[in-house]
Amino acid sequence: MHKALSFLSPSIPRREFLRGLAAFSAGVPLLSLASGDTTSNTDYSALIEKIRQTFPAELSKRDIVGSSIALIDGAKIVWSEGFGYTDRSKAVKVTPDTLFNAGSISKSLTTLGVLNAVQKGRIALDDPVKRHLP
Repeated sequence: MHKALSFLSPSIPRREFLRGLAAFSAGVPLLSLASGDTTSNTDYSALIEKIRQTFPAELSKRDIVGSSIALIDGAKIVWSEGFGYTDRSKAVKVTPDTLFNAGSISKSLTTLGVLNAVQKGRIALDDPVKRHLP
């Protein structure tokens, strides 16, 4: 039996959660509008509507009780919204300000950030950590 995430009740296996997160994350770019430079006057209404239509179904399909999402252009939050509930009792709805326990997923996101920096030539995988974090 898989070790389950402690903050979900009833919980789902960690591997299943990560697989769902990866699949969902990989699908999000497919929702994007035409590629190109984004500016402060970009109209995101079609993208936001597409997310509103598809996001709840994706959460349900993966048995995720609730989530929040934000659309960011540069350093500006263009739109954010909460979907579902904070737990399975469905007593409190998720808002854009709901805090979630990041848990072990933060390791994967940190790795992604480091590998992105490596790809851009900002650091090397063989660099000593203290070169960048003294």
